[in-house]
Amino acid sequence: MKKLMLLVAMLAMALMVAAAPAMAQNDKAAKQAQKAAKAEAKAAKAAQKGDKMKEMPKTGGVPINASLLGLGAGALLVGGGLLVRKVTR
Repeated sequence: MKKLMLLVAMLAMALMVAAAPAMAQNDKAAKQAQKAAKAEAKAAKAAQKGDKMKEMPKTGGVPINASLLGLGAGALLVGGGLLVRKVTR
């Protein structure tokens, strides 16, 4: 039963690592929506010049570097591998 739980945990971690690049891809409809959003953002920015709220990046993603995400994903994979190694021994 322990091995099955570990296998499920490893698959979940691998899914999280693999899902990030797939979610980052854009298609044509998203690009058109992004252009419309840019036009609306310009109009809103002109109307609210005094507002100093922090905005999300133009890509709509998380405001951290991809290298930090890769580092975290790598740490999760290494930690999961070490856990599996410890449990199987």
